[in-house]
Amino acid sequence: MNSETESSSVQDTILKTFCCVDFIAYTLTLGFAVHNSVRYLVMQGRWENHFLTVFYTLTIMICLTRICFFYFEFMFLKTHQGSGDVTYWRKMVVTTSSAAFTMKAILGVFQINSMVELVIELRISAGLIA
Repeated sequence: MNSETESSSVQDTILKTFCCVDFIAYTLTLGFAVHNSVRYLVMQGRWENHFLTVFYTLTIMICLTRICFFYFEFMFLKTHQGSGDVTYWRKMVVTTSSAAFTMKAILGVFQINSMVELVIELRISAGLIA
């Protein structure tokens, strides 16, 4: 085994470890997001608040795509070490990463809109805006 192969193997092991840790972290986050969605949106009847519903929906979707991303990345690294075809796994990694990024951008727009609406409501209640 040459030093380049050994360093590549060490790098793959480190990346696999990070993928597993991130997979677990996003799975826990998904669990909390589902719990909060059920507890606050469904049980308390807050689903009528458009921004809350969109926030929790996008949060769950982002967590799911990130979980898929880390799984696909792990499989890519696993296949990369062997002699398997890495093209499929690389396409899945890029697709899920792009989907998660797009949803996070949409979530950011909704959060900005929500904050602007809150500021306007506070100014109206304080009598600063007629």
